[in-house]
Amino acid sequence: MQNINDRFKQCDPRFFSYIGKVLERLPPDVKKEILDDQRFQLLADEAFHDACVWRHRFEDSIENLVYLNTKLLKESEHRIILTIAHEIAMVIAGKKKGEKVENEAEDLLIQWGFDKELEAVRYDQVIANSEGYKAGYQWAIHQDKDYLLQHFGLYFDEWNKMGWSKKPEGAVEILDQKSGKEPIFKDLSQFMDQKAGESDEVADVVRPSQRQAILAGIMTAVKEIELREQYSSQSCDVRY
Repeated sequence: MQNINDRFKQCDPRFFSYIGKVLERLPPDVKKEILDDQRFQLLADEAFHDACVWRHRFEDSIENLVYLNTKLLKESEHRIILTIAHEIAMVIAGKKKGEKVENEAEDLLIQWGFDKELEAVRYDQVIANSEGYKAGYQWAIHQDKDYLLQHFGLYFDEWNKMGWSKKPEGAVEILDQKSGKEPIFKDLSQFMDQKAGESDEVADVVRPSQRQAILAGIMTAVKEIELREQYSSQSCDVRY
């Protein structure tokens, strides 16, 4: 079996660690099938966003080509892992020529042990649709990264690993403390009501609290800011 670097040469190297984590959790026969089948390729390149012309040449014929948008890298780790695992499951399920490939792919994900990621991503989607999440993101994306990490870095790793299918311990408390002592949430005060999600009293595993949603938006912004610092966009360069 080839290593990941040689197997997916047209994939942005930033995805390699995530691909590796997915492959290690697959059944041995499925992992071997994916690594040996050159007709399946993962494709990701920052040039998609900025290049006027983009080209790749494949040595073998391709049956399944999955494009990973590099914007996915700003998402939490569990979301990236589930996205890659889902596309592999779609390829495996598609070989059976069934009519309900999507359903079969989800069944495979559960069999392979990605059920927690499925639950977390579904909860993420509920949070991302809330006004609190949007408010937190819009506020944080214009802040200094060091400033954000100073106040919220304690919860970044937890969010990045598995999202918040449950409330991070102490998250609500730190929001209370910061909002009372410093003007961190001054610009967000208008969202601290029922429009920003459910109140903490009625929030449950299905509905996020307003403060949890705001904090999730802030964490998303922190990761996006980090990516912007590491990989600045390039201007369109046309050469003949």
